[in-house]
Amino acid sequence: MTYQPSAPCRALLVTLAVATMGAPLLTPTVAKAKVRVVCTIPDLCDIASNVGGSLVTTRSLGKGYQDPHFVDPKPSFALALRRADLLMLVGLELEVGWLPRLLTGSRNSKVVKGARGYLDCSTLVKILEVPATKISRSMGDLHPGGNPHYWMDPRNGVRLAFGTYKRLAKLDPAHRATYKRNYKRYALKIIRLARRLKRLLAPYRGYYLIPYHQSMIYFIKWAGLRRLATIERLPGVKPSAAHLAKLHRLIANTRGRKIIVSETYYPSTAARRVASRFHLPYIRMAHMVGGLPSATSYLQVLRHNTARVAAALAKARP
Repeated sequence: MTYQPSAPCRALLVTLAVATMGAPLLTPTVAKAKVRVVCTIPDLCDIASNVGGSLVTTRSLGKGYQDPHFVDPKPSFALALRRADLLMLVGLELEVGWLPRLLTGSRNSKVVKGARGYLDCSTLVKILEVPATKISRSMGDLHPGGNPHYWMDPRNGVRLAFGTYKRLAKLDPAHRATYKRNYKRYALKIIRLARRLKRLLAPYRGYYLIPYHQSMIYFIKWAGLRRLATIERLPGVKPSAAHLAKLHRLIANTRGRKIIVSETYYPSTAARRVASRFHLPYIRMAHMVGGLPSATSYLQVLRHNTARVAAALAKARP
């Protein structure tokens, strides 16, 4: 038997139908998707996270304990790039050995060179050690566009944050004001921290660092220090006996405090040997976020490296 509503129920149903005919149609609210940012090193991702806040998601392809020149191009990286809205890379051919094939595999036209979603961060900063002459393989692994390790200078950190804000605002103009506000807040943190760290290093101005690789030059210049030489014979070339002998003479004949430093992903044997022979302090520096346990953010990288260098120079013999 078919159910028939009673007369009072029928009247109520008609009343409700009439009442709702003029009401606006309710539709579910769809949250705007976050801007998906993929970076080649974790420092760029940390900066993007601070500028983008809750409006972005970030993923770094390289890890802080890896040599950024040689990252294993995993298939999952191509998938991350396929979904990306913005790619932030160091540039200056730092990633030339592994990033191009990932971009090809991603088939994402939004993040190819020339697209709005492709941000070569080297265009945002002042580059040091740009070769004045044509380079060749006999000169080691030199980068024709200059030294790519620019994020180790906090002044460049501010420039990177500004460039990130401008690009995010282009991709997501509805939230431009939020990105700008986040950038200003984060840039002020970097500036204030850099001032404190510079005061910590002030007593050691003009003293020497002897790094394993050339990646420390931006930090050295900002800190008011000097690079005496490198443990490597040439960029990317292990030290020879002749080079170490020359380095020994240079150390012996140079007055002033000196310390040996190296990144966590380079071998420490030669650096420790040189430090031991001349009774010099030896420290390992965090080249990137995650390079050492205490380097959990870009600001922490700056704190960690400055504190370790200052402490080592304090112990070094005049």
